[in-house]
Amino acid sequence: MPRKTLAATLLAALPLLASPSPAEEETVFAEARVLRPVLLRAPAGSRGRPLVVGLHGKGGSAASFAPVWEAFEQPGPLLAVPEAPYPLLLPGGRLGWSWDFPSKDPRLWARADPEVARYVLSVARETKAGREAGGVYLLAHSQGVAYAFLAMAEAPDLVRGVVAFAGILPVEMLPDERLAAAAGKARVFLAHGRQDQAIGPASSRKAKERLERLGFDVTLREFDGGHTLPPEVLREAQRWISATERAAAAKP
Repeated sequence: MPRKTLAATLLAALPLLASPSPAEEETVFAEARVLRPVLLRAPAGSRGRPLVVGLHGKGGSAASFAPVWEAFEQPGPLLAVPEAPYPLLLPGGRLGWSWDFPSKDPRLWARADPEVARYVLSVARETKAGREAGGVYLLAHSQGVAYAFLAMAEAPDLVRGVVAFAGILPVEMLPDERLAAAAGKARVFLAHGRQDQAIGPASSRKAKERLERLGFDVTLREFDGGHTLPPEVLREAQRWISATERAAAAKP
C-alpha cells in the first residue's frame, strides 16, 4: 500500500481505536511549603529588644502594615511583618492578601488554619534566629487577630503576648480547651474603636470576658475612632509590651 494511503487509513481509524470515556475532573488541595519574604525593621542596638510580629487585616499587605513602626517611641522593638498567604482581588483590580483560606468548606479551613499559625510562628523563630531578641509579641489588626490568637495557642511558651486591634476571637477556631493552654503564660492587650463600623467593639468586650474567665491577664483599651490603629494607642501597647517584658524578667 502506498505510504500516503496507509497514513490516511490509520488517521481515519484513530477515533475508533481511542474512543476514550469522558474523564472526571475535580480539585484537590495539597500543602505547599514555600519561602516568603518578611519585612523587618530593627532599631540600632536592638539586642534584647522585644520582637513584634505584625499581622495585617484582610486585603492588606506587609508594605501597608509596616509603617506602624513609625508610631512607636524610639528605639522601638524589632518589627517583622509577613504577608498573608492567599491573594485577594480588591476593587479596582488591586491585589491584597488574606489569612483566610478561600473556600466555604469548613473541612478545608480545619486544614488550612493551623498552617497559617505555623507560618506566623515560623516568622517569629526565623527572625529571632541569630538575634538576641526579647519576648515575642503578635500585633494584629482585624482579620489577623484570629490568627494571632491561634498562633498563641499553638506555642504558648514562645508567644509572650498578643496585641489585638479590632478583631474577633472565634470559638469555632479556638475552643476553650485550646486557649486555656496559654493562660498564665501569654498576656493580651485588646484595642477597639468605639465607632468601628467594620467590627463592632462588642467583639473585644466579649473576648476580654472569655479570656479572663480562662485565666488570662487582659487589658482592654477602647478609643474614639473607627477600624484603625491610632498612633497613641500603638504607643500605649508598646508601653504594655515593655511592662510585660519587665514582669517576665522579674520571674524567678
